[in-house]
Amino acid sequence: MPKLRELRQLPEAGDESTVDEANQPENSPATAGNSLGFLAAGIVAVGLLLVAAFCAVRWVTIDVPATTETHLDFFQEAYEAATPAQMVVEFEEMTATGLNLPKMYNYRIAELERNGWRQKTLVFAAIGGCCVVAAAFLRPRGGRRATEP
Repeated sequence: MPKLRELRQLPEAGDESTVDEANQPENSPATAGNSLGFLAAGIVAVGLLLVAAFCAVRWVTIDVPATTETHLDFFQEAYEAATPAQMVVEFEEMTATGLNLPKMYNYRIAELERNGWRQKTLVFAAIGGCCVVAAAFLRPRGGRRATEP
């Protein structure tokens, strides 16, 4: 319990000349800006990481039954096992219809879609990570408070 004599020696509450900058209150403009920046960066980071998680789930759940490599391997094996007469017929069909496909194979469409979700996942996760780092730098630091033993 402080004595009345010690209390009289303390500066008055309205006397601003005795306030030192190290003991500023926590609601000072610098700390309030840090708190708002921390809050905004944190909310944006959480939102971006949730979107990244959604994209990751979409990326993982898309099943690609074949890839271009397996497709080419299948045709390579089929051409090696084909007779010369079958190869002549295949060649005539290719020259008659051309090599351009009217649309992509279904496995290729699924593969491109899956790659798109992977790219979105990585972009959102990277930006969300940057926001987490920004929030860490903007976190409010506890001001020093004068306490008596």
